[in-house]
Amino acid sequence: MFAACWGDPLGCDFPAGEGVDPLTYVLRIAGVMIMVFGIAIGGMLTLFHLA
Repeated sequence: MFAACWGDPLGCDFPAGEGVDPLTYVLRIAGVMIMVFGIAIGGMLTLFHLA
């Protein structure tokens, strides 16, 4: 099982028995999706202009 603060670059900011807010995961996933789609669309536009 993963630790409660797994993947957190700043470490644990909450007591060991306390859960993490689900909004944190939603925002993190949404941010990663926006970043990936931005890179993909930017790459496609770049390749389109180079062709």
